[in-house]
Amino acid sequence: MSRATFAAAWDYVTRGFSVIPFCKDRKAPALEAGEIHTYRKAPASVPRLRQWFVEQGYNVGVITGARWGLLVMDVDGKEGLRSLRGRANPPTPRVITRRGYHSWLRYTGPPLKTSIKALPGVDLLADGHQVLAPPSVHPDGAVYAWQDQLSLADVDLAPAPAWVLELLEPLATRQPAPDIPCYPSLIYPRLFRPLPPAPRRT
Repeated sequence: MSRATFAAAWDYVTRGFSVIPFCKDRKAPALEAGEIHTYRKAPASVPRLRQWFVEQGYNVGVITGARWGLLVMDVDGKEGLRSLRGRANPPTPRVITRRGYHSWLRYTGPPLKTSIKALPGVDLLADGHQVLAPPSVHPDGAVYAWQDQLSLADVDLAPAPAWVLELLEPLATRQPAPDIPCYPSLIYPRLFRPLPPAPRRT
């Protein structure tokens, strides 16, 4: 499975995504938060992929967010299916999960906040998140797999429907620090008034 996972990870990278390793015994990244941030900005190298997925045998996860053009709709159980009734749910790459499925959707606008329980049984995974991807194995033994005729090789990512985007909020970004003039007197004029002339000695 490790070589199959490496091959899948490399395929994701060549398709424009960024991947990270996931633990085999729980649904959690095998990296510290600071390391994950590195791969939110740029994909891992081939030697790093080989280390994670061949030598260490980790599961593979894919980074979500506007930087990678990926928004994932996580539909969980009957509750999630009920929440989608009457809502647009276009054909798009779909991963079968233990209790439902992940729909991979295309999104390239401003960064958006991930929304857990955006609807009952539906999570919308955007910036700051990641998902397990095929051929990863769930801790209980279930294998993540593409739905028939809905793999990345079968269909392109569908644009995220309008109703999905309406449920998400923009991701707050840090405001750039204001430009500070070279001369402090321009900011604090009272502190930099000319001193009165010293009295003459007689």
